Amino acid sequence: MGLEKLHPFDAGKWGKVIRFLKEERFLTDADIVEAREATEEDLLVVHTKNYLKRLKWSVVVATITEIPPLLFLPNFLVQRKVLRPLRTQTGGTIMVTLCLRVFVHHPFIVILRRSSVVLGHEL
Repeated sequence: MGLEKLHPFDAGKWGKVIRFLKEERFLTDADIVEAREATEEDLLVVHTKNYLKRLKWSVVVATITEIPPLLFLPNFLVQRKVLRPLRTQTGGTIMVTLCLRVFVHHPFIVILRRSSVVLGHEL
């Protein structure tokens, strides 16, 4: 839909990073874990119910994201093309946080594969 081009922040940068890491053979598809979308319960940890309810109005999302053309789109498109990807990014952050918590408290359960490469360093 091209909405990412309407904001100065490069919303596609993470996809570009993954593509680069795959091209350089630092990652394969087997190394990537798909993030789950953050639930309403997850979001209520930091947002009020009223704030989340207001996101059902395109004009509100247009104001928050600083992408004025969003106010002309039906909210189902704003949900699908703008807010769902943001909720998925949030879900990914939650997943990483939980993994780090497990690693900090139980480092012995993290198994490193000898063939893994992270940012150019062999493990």
